[in-house]
Amino acid sequence: MSQAVLPAADEEENKFYRDREAARFSAAKQPHRFDKLKVQMQIGTNFVLRVQAGCLTRSGHGSICGQVWCESGTLAFPEPHWNDFPIVVVGWWLEKVVGLVDGRKRNADVRFMDGPYVVHVFAKRRESWQAECMERRAAGTSVIHQFDFSPDPFISSLIACSDDLLQECSVKGWESSDVDSVILQRERLIHYLAKNRSPR
Repeated sequence: MSQAVLPAADEEENKFYRDREAARFSAAKQPHRFDKLKVQMQIGTNFVLRVQAGCLTRSGHGSICGQVWCESGTLAFPEPHWNDFPIVVVGWWLEKVVGLVDGRKRNADVRFMDGPYVVHVFAKRRESWQAECMERRAAGTSVIHQFDFSPDPFISSLIACSDDLLQECSVKGWESSDVDSVILQRERLIHYLAKNRSPR
């Protein structure tokens, strides 16, 4: 396997890309962990988002790198402690889930910034949503895992992840439009949750 060319950036960002390429090279030498899970259906499993806020780094160009992934039972997608851009990813997920909670949408694709990894979420009923973890490549889309889940623990985990990331950025004095987007979408999500739960 040829070595990937790293983008011109400072040492922090270069280290992020080196670590990511090393992980991919290691994974390429082993059977794909999801092969046995394709189109496997589970009912009523928990589904949550995870971040490691204490591991955030920021490049000289302002990119905030770190670990973000989701879990459903024993499945970690795309993989445990996935290296990506968690502020951007969580901002996207918050925005998409707001559309499901406020009733404007029944379906949403929430994705990771790095790689072809997407979670398609379908709000079947108020108390039960469905998720499909997918890889979308030029050759086609593969459904890795499919399951029903309760939206409340998922939404709670999304808010908790945003809280952890925002707290860490505040401590480090990091500001950006992506951080502002997480703040805005988090407030919108909490607003619509309160609105939906209030007596009518």
